[in-house]
Amino acid sequence: MFGLNKMYQEREQLYLRCQRQQAKAGADRKLAKKQTLEAISSTKGLLVSFALGLTTQCEIAQQSRRTILKGIQTEVLGVISQYVAARFNPEPPQSNSSKD
Repeated sequence: MFGLNKMYQEREQLYLRCQRQQAKAGADRKLAKKQTLEAISSTKGLLVSFALGLTTQCEIAQQSRRTILKGIQTEVLGVISQYVAARFNPEPPQSNSSKD
């Protein structure tokens, strides 16, 4: 009547197809996790991880060195400017009050 049996059959087929897709998706996720863990724990994966960690540490060291050098440069330029100012700026003449 009104095609209800046909709709029930289609619904059942869609439900079964959905169940198969969910099972396949679950198996694919497990496989992806397994492959990822194998790649990470392999010798190649460990070497890549070590290299990435080393480059990160090198970048941090370079940034620290740049910061220190900038600080030293500022201090040295300050000392030099004070020396130049004291050396080349004439001091005001001192008055001799003993000329009586």
